[in-house]
Amino acid sequence: MIKFLEQELEELKEQKETVLYLFKNRIGHEDYPFEDFEEMQEKREAIISNIEAKEKRCQEALMSR
Repeated sequence: MIKFLEQELEELKEQKETVLYLFKNRIGHEDYPFEDFEEMQEKREAIISNIEAKEKRCQEALMSR
């Protein structure tokens, strides 16, 4: 169970890095005009928040072991 949680935590960190990278490279891209910036920021923040909540649950589960 601990190995699973550690692996899950590592995967979540990678997902967060990927999301940040993708959104950073999309902002200002010709296919995404500037008026979409706010919407993209909101989506990014929602995704990151979700990932961070999962990370927190994994960390809490690891600490309780």
